[in-house]
Amino acid sequence: MSKPTIPLTPGKYFHIYNRGINSCPIFYDDYDHERFLYLYQKYVGQIAETFAWVLMRTHFHLLIRIKEDMVYRYSMEEIRKMEGQRRNANRSLSLSRGADAVGFPQSEDALSFAKWEMGNIRDAGKKDSGTSVGCDAREQFPDVSGCGQGKTPNPSLHLGHLFNAYARYFNPKYHRHGSLFENQFKRKPIEDERYLLNVMVYIHKNPEHHGYCSDFRQYPWSSYHASLQEGNRFFGKEEVLEWFGSFDNFILAHSMKMEIEDMES
Repeated sequence: MSKPTIPLTPGKYFHIYNRGINSCPIFYDDYDHERFLYLYQKYVGQIAETFAWVLMRTHFHLLIRIKEDMVYRYSMEEIRKMEGQRRNANRSLSLSRGADAVGFPQSEDALSFAKWEMGNIRDAGKKDSGTSVGCDAREQFPDVSGCGQGKTPNPSLHLGHLFNAYARYFNPKYHRHGSLFENQFKRKPIEDERYLLNVMVYIHKNPEHHGYCSDFRQYPWSSYHASLQEGNRFFGKEEVLEWFGSFDNFILAHSMKMEIEDMES
């Protein structure tokens, strides 16, 4: 019997990893890596903080924390359209689905097709540069389920959107078809600080462990380099250095031998 799927709970840290189906390659050139990172930020960066990542030819690893209190926020124009549809149940659905629309169940009517962005429910009502300045929380985060709150994101679906979007890029480029990734990505919850630090070091040293390079510091597609530079993408550098206590401790931890059991392959 298969184990029940572990939910990606807001506020929790997770080690996420996946590989190409039948261990097939998922990255061939630099642009493949860049495209994956772009799509990652687009689909996953909105719902998770990223603290470590590595991309290798056949698989990848992530260390993330699921953001809390995130909901889908709709533009006022979209809200007015949705309200109009609800007033007339027989009216044909007139909203067009955006390229980045989240696949909500059809029972949610117009919300299934609405344009959206992520917002934090705690920020509702604050002045922003966005779509609904001066609105109250109910206007910014319209009722989807009848309970007066906006719809919260499903992190697993966002990761699924990432994999699907990348496959749509990858398959035509390399004249292949069908599934690109294993059907169910792996996830391990991180419950204590020691394990958190070990997972980070493991992720950064993974290319060396698998023989992609003789020294993981030489591997280009890893967040290890983000710890040494300013302005790197979607990487919680300040938090990471705080966990290790100092930059020197971060370097030292990566130079020590570590146990890799129960970290994945």
